[in-house]
Amino acid sequence: MVASRQPHNTTQSPYVPPVPPPYYYPIRPKKDKTWIIVIVIIAVLGLLFIAPTVFFLFFPFSETAHITEFSEDVAISEGGHFKYACEYLSKGDKIQISMTVTEGGPVDVYIMQNDQYEGAYEVSNTSVISFSALFKKENITQLNETYCLNKSIGWREIYVVIDNRDTPLTLNDATPTGSVLVKTEIKTIEIYGWD
Repeated sequence: MVASRQPHNTTQSPYVPPVPPPYYYPIRPKKDKTWIIVIVIIAVLGLLFIAPTVFFLFFPFSETAHITEFSEDVAISEGGHFKYACEYLSKGDKIQISMTVTEGGPVDVYIMQNDQYEGAYEVSNTSVISFSALFKKENITQLNETYCLNKSIGWREIYVVIDNRDTPLTLNDATPTGSVLVKTEIKTIEIYGWD
């Protein structure tokens, strides 16, 4: 007998291993990082604006940077002068002068830059080559004045001068009558500022 071939069974499927049930990962809500970034930015900006405000409430900003005071009774002989050097003042800084002649006659008060002072006093104490001043009050016995530097002068020294001599280049200056004693108070105020 001849072996017969049996037809291939098409209804039977090949062996497939069993599939394990799917593993379900716990569903986590997605965190929206945008909100976190926005909150951090708002917090940082808030600190940048609020912190200085709180600081200046407790430590108020003063425009005064540095104050230098001079107070003394100054004796000036006839034909002489007294100078007070206000170093390193610049535009916007102030010089307050309070002076009273307690003995003797009237005097002259000037505020001068270094080159003005040298032209009026340094060449010779008796002769004057040139005379100019930022501020002048002449032939006085009392003065209470505040002068504000209104121009940029740089790093030159500024002088407050009390003069007890007759200067030929000024018309209204005091004529000395002898030695004088002057109660003098000078205050220089360096101002913080932004031009």
